[in-house]
Amino acid sequence: MIRRINVFYFFIAILIIFSSCKGTQNATTAKPKKNSPKYTLYAAKKEAFDFKTLSVSGKVYTSFPEMGSVSLNYKLNMKSDSLIWVRISKLGFEAARAKISRDSVWVLDRMQNVLMVSDFSLLESYIGFQADFELLEDIILGNYNPVPADLTVQDKKADPQIFYGAEGATDFYYSIRTTDFKLGGIEVKNEMGNQHARVEYGDFKKVAEQLMAHKGSIEVLAPQGSSLKFQHNKVNFNPSNVTFKFRIPDNYKRVVPN
Repeated sequence: MIRRINVFYFFIAILIIFSSCKGTQNATTAKPKKNSPKYTLYAAKKEAFDFKTLSVSGKVYTSFPEMGSVSLNYKLNMKSDSLIWVRISKLGFEAARAKISRDSVWVLDRMQNVLMVSDFSLLESYIGFQADFELLEDIILGNYNPVPADLTVQDKKADPQIFYGAEGATDFYYSIRTTDFKLGGIEVKNEMGNQHARVEYGDFKKVAEQLMAHKGSIEVLAPQGSSLKFQHNKVNFNPSNVTFKFRIPDNYKRVVPN
C-alpha cells in the first residue's frame, strides 16, 4: 500500500475498530428505576447526539509505527445515517479526502494523485473486525451503542460507571458518566486475537442543547501501538450548505488497496 494512503486509511480504520461485531440488543420496553445501573444504560441511549447534518473542524494528532507522530487539520461533514466526508490537510495544503457511504469508501490521495475505492470488507480485513456504518457514526459522535446484548456493572456506586460484556472472545468495557449519562470511553480486548483498543471522550460542550464531546483519544494497544487524539475547534449543527464534494481529477490513477 502506498505509504501516504496508508496513513489516511489508518485514520479511518482506527475509528472503525470498535464496530467489531453487532450483537442483538435487548429491547427496553419500560423505563428502569432511577439510580439503577439499568437506568444509566437507558439514559445513555436517550442522550445520543441527534442531528440531520453536521460540520466539524479541528486538529488531529496521530502516532503509529510507520510514520511516527503527525499533526493534521481535519474537516468532517456528516449526513445522518448516510454519508461521512473527511478532508485532511497539513500546513494549509490538502493531503487527502475521503467519502464514506453505507457501503463504500472513497479516498483521494492528493500527494500522489491516487484514488482508492473499497467497501467495508476491505477495512474489515485491514483491522480484523467486522465494520458497520452506524457504529462508525456513533463512535465519531461519542454515542453509546453497545455490542454485547448483556452488560454487567462493575461498581454501581462509582462515577463513571463501568459496564462489562462479552461477544464471543472479545471483552467490552463501557464507561458512562452518571452526571449527564454521556459515554466517557470504551475498551475492547481479545486476548486470543492479540487485539486491544481503547477510546476516550472529554471536553463535553452544548451544541443545540445537546452535549457533545469536543476532544478525545483513540488507541490501538495491540497488535501494535498506534494512537489518535482529536480536538474539535468548530462545530456547525444542521448547516444547510454542508458539502460532500468529491471530484476525481482525470489524471488520478485508480488503485486497489491491499
